[in-house]
Amino acid sequence: MTISEANDIFKIWKLWYWPCHFILESIFIGKIPESFLPFTPVILEKSLNIVAEHYLNNGDHKMS
Repeated sequence: MTISEANDIFKIWKLWYWPCHFILESIFIGKIPESFLPFTPVILEKSLNIVAEHYLNNGDHKMS
């Protein structure tokens, strides 16, 4: 996965899913069904790790 692809997934996750995360987590008591995720957990974890590493390598430790 390229940084561009990972960044696109990150943007979707950040804009669509992140604001709803706490609500969904409270409804489902901590275990949100995969069907409510914008991507599979494996893809989300991989892309978020790529984006975090990119920010870290560019010196943005807070965003990383």
